[in-house]
Parts: sequence; C-alpha cells; structure tokens
Amino acid sequence: MSNTQTDPGKAIRNLSIITGALAFGYVLYYFNYLETPSADYMNNFLPRVTEYMKGNFPGNSFKILPVYNILLALLTPLNPLDTFDPVYVTAIIVNLILFVPYLAVVWALYRRWLAAPYALLAMLFLSANIYTVYTAINAELEMLLALLIALTIYFTVKNSRLAYLTSWLAAGTKWDAVFTVPAAMYRDFFENRKKILAIILGTLASTITISWILLIIYQKSGAGNHAYVEEIARRGPNIYRYFIDCYLVVSSFVAWMGTHIYYSDMFLLQVVLALLLLVFGILVLVSVVWGGILFIRLHWRKQVPLLLATGGFLLVHVVYQNTKARYVLPILWFLNLFLFYGLQQGLIPFMAKKLNNINEKHRKKLAITAFALGLAVFTFASSFTLLDAGILPYAWALAFTAAGVITVRFTTGAGNNTILASALVFGILFSFMTGYGTRTMDHYSLRRVEFKKAGTWYRQHGTKGDKMLISETNVAMYYSGLERSRFVQSRKLQSHTMQGVVKECTQKGISLVFIDDFYIRRLKIGDKNALMRNAATLKMIRENAADNPHFDHITTFATGDDIKSRLYRFSPNK
Repeated sequence: MSNTQTDPGKAIRNLSIITGALAFGYVLYYFNYLETPSADYMNNFLPRVTEYMKGNFPGNSFKILPVYNILLALLTPLNPLDTFDPVYVTAIIVNLILFVPYLAVVWALYRRWLAAPYALLAMLFLSANIYTVYTAINAELEMLLALLIALTIYFTVKNSRLAYLTSWLAAGTKWDAVFTVPAAMYRDFFENRKKILAIILGTLASTITISWILLIIYQKSGAGNHAYVEEIARRGPNIYRYFIDCYLVVSSFVAWMGTHIYYSDMFLLQVVLALLLLVFGILVLVSVVWGGILFIRLHWRKQVPLLLATGGFLLVHVVYQNTKARYVLPILWFLNLFLFYGLQQGLIPFMAKKLNNINEKHRKKLAITAFALGLAVFTFASSFTLLDAGILPYAWALAFTAAGVITVRFTTGAGNNTILASALVFGILFSFMTGYGTRTMDHYSLRRVEFKKAGTWYRQHGTKGDKMLISETNVAMYYSGLERSRFVQSRKLQSHTMQGVVKECTQKGISLVFIDDFYIRRLKIGDKNALMRNAATLKMIRENAADNPHFDHITTFATGDDIKSRLYRFSPNK
C-alpha cells in the first residue's frame, strides 16, 4: 500500500475514537445540568442508599432491586466532595464513568451487524440523541442497566459464560431485565448441549431477583400490595403506548418539534416544521420497522439471546404500562440498531435503485432542486426555532456534522456531490437534534425547580408550627429537610370554592400555601396528574387570593421567562 492511500482499518479506528470523544464531550457539556433530581431518585433510590449506608440491608422496601443502590452505598463514602447530597453527586459521576464502557460495547455490537460507515453514523446519531445524554447525566439506574444488557448480549455473541455474571447483575438491577437470564442460558442450553450447567448457572444468575421476591412475600406485602403489581392492576396493560414511547425516543426530537408546532403562533413556520417533521418521522418509522423485520428474518437463529433479552424487556413494559421516556433508555441502542440496519439493508438501497432509474440529466436537476430547497427550508426553520437555544448547540451540531461528513468521505470514497449532500443532511439533522436537545434538557431541568425554591424558602424562613399546602411534596421535602407531616398535598382538598378552601385550610392547620405554575399549565392539556392534584383549585386560589383577607402574598418565584409561582401566608382568623 502506498503512502497516499488510506488504511481502511486505521481510518475506522480513528473515526471511532473521534466519535467516542465527541459523544463523551457532549455528555460532559450537560453534566450536572439538572436543577433538581427526579422524583424517583428522591423517593426510591436515596432512601434505600441511605439505609444501606447505615448498615440496614436489605432494608424495609423491596420495590427497587438492590444492585444500583448497593453500588452507590459503597462508593458514596469514597466521594471527597462536600455537597448538599453526596449520594446524588456520586450517582451522576458513576453514570458519567459508565457511559464510556457503554459506548465501547455498543460500538462492538454495531460493528458486528452494520457495515463500517453505517456503524459509525449509528454511533453519531445515538450520541447526538438527547435521550442518550439524559441517560448518562441523571442519577437513576438506566445507564448501568443499559450497559449490563449490552454486555450480556456482547458476551452471548462471544459465547462467553461471563454473560451469566452480567445477567445476574442486570436482573438484580431492575425487574424488566429479568429476561437477560434466559438470554445468557440460551447458548449452553440449546447450542452447547449443556442443559444441566445452563440450568444451574441460570438459577444462580436469578438469585438476586428470587431473593427479592421471597423478601416481598416474607414481608407479607402479597402480590396485590406490591407497588408494580398494584400499578398494573390499576392502570391495566396498554399495548401500543410503550411502542409509541420507543418511537419518540429513538427519533430524538420528533415529540419536541411536534410540541413546538402545536404551540407556535406563526402559521408559515408551523407548515414548514410540519413538513420537515412528516418527512423525518416517516423515514425513522419506516427504517426502524423495516430494519427490525430484516434483522429478525436474517439473524434470528444466531441472535436469539438478543431477541430474548430485548423482546422480554418490551413485553414487560407492554404489561406494565407507564409513559416515561426513561423506560426506553436501556434499549435505545437496540432500537437505534434497527434504525440503521433498516437504512443499510432497506431504505438506502431502495432509494439508490430508484435514483439510478432516472437519467443523469434529470438526476442532476433533482439534486440541485433538493439541495436548494433543503437549504432554504432549513435556514427559515432554524432562524425561528433554534437560535433561541444559543450558540453552543450549533457548535455541537457543527462538530457532529463534521464528523459525519468525514465518516462518509473516508469510509465510502464518496465524490464531492455526495459530500455536499451529506453536509446539508447532517447539518439539518444535527442542528435539530442539538437545538431541540437543549429544550429537552431545560424541560427536565426546570420542570420541578419551582418546588425546589419553595423547599429552600421553607428551610430558611419557615417556623416550627408552619404547615405548607403544596401540589407535590417530594422536591420540597428534599430541599427543606422537613418531614412529610409539615406538608399537606393539594389532592386532599375537597372544596372547589374559596370559602370551602378557607375552612379546610383552617381545619388542617395550614399556614403556608404554595401555588405552582407547573400543574396549572398542564391543565390546558387535560393532564391526569394536574387534575388529581386539584390544580384547578390552586388556580382559583391564585386568581382570588388578592381579594381574600385570609391570604397574604409573601413572595413570587420566577423561573425563566414565563414560569411564576406564588407563596401565601394563610391566616384563619382574619
């Protein structure tokens, strides 16, 4: 090979390093970005970790499996940082570190099923997907679970019995990963003809899950009283909803662009964004479905462990119906694989074949027209949608675009026209991904910050006899350090008139009334949680408090440009 030629293997290695560095840098950019921890962290993880650190193991609650909590309980005492919540800081540092081996394992799996250009572009798309970033920067267990599931699949591909170890940890991290155990058993049971060994190792890999089930029974919770069983019984299965969540997460920004279209007051912008959303949304949907069908049809005999683990995960969430994007995060890499497998084996060859049937003259005209139209539409749309996110998201979009163009150039030997078209497509794609990504992260960061401010105020200014009426207690309790008895949840209100509210506040000993904007805004879309928490009653109090002598306005908490929540002192004797 001459010095002027490029070694394909070296080029791929270098590009994979560039992609990995870019992915880690993008995650690092959002590290510690969230203003408040999630409600699940405060309710489910922090109490368990605190129990374990005090030596109270296995604790008194068995809703959450113990592996992640044990990890945090072991590492938190080693954290030298002096912070408000050392467990939280330890958790986000651990997840950031786990993101690195996660990238490496996913890259190894992608290289098995995708050609080098598609594998690299799949990694870029996965890295720029804001839900990947959210997985790596929050304090919950999805980053660990995603790594353990991917590792289990990797070891089954290698026919390694380390799959039993990773499935043991995965099944001991969260209930929906229990199917990683039969996935680990499959090679020994069916292919290696070592059925007794498979049963023994599979049983050992299930010990954490089985132990927790026995503890639940011993605690006399009973199946009907177990948190998840109770939720399933109350909600019922909802087969389609989880698949919609999968689509919205793997497509990165479809939901957020759709929300932007809905709330925009500029008709022309709505039309342009709707057309872009329609094209992108259809491409993603077709590619994921097409890729899934082709992958299963061509590889199902060899990849039964992969299909067992991920198919079981999907099945659990079809039964346990809850609409949280984070339930998709552990298998996002798998959905992304289907997306790019569909592009590689289906959509791109199909489109190339159609273009080849067009004569060269018309093909050039079509390419010029598409390029000019794409550039014009993107310039118009971005000027009204993404500039308010600031310059940094565009800088990241430029970096991802450059990486994509370099990948196409050095892995396909594409000509100048293809490079130019790639630059436009990647520029549009990554600009929307990073621009709407900022909006997504701001949503996750700021949606509970009102309650943080209320809790902080309560800790600093509240008196011993105060009791606060509030729509949700988790965040306020976390930042105030006060027990639950110092709060009254608004869902306990029975009255819907000011006279009735005054009477109830007097009876319940309420002295502070916090009116958040979060749930009041969600009344517009008929949110069930807003209705359950009597947000309409809180809105009525806000609108009438100025004319009611029992309510004295203390302060207004402003968050961003349009979020304003109010705190009142309630006096029963006025």
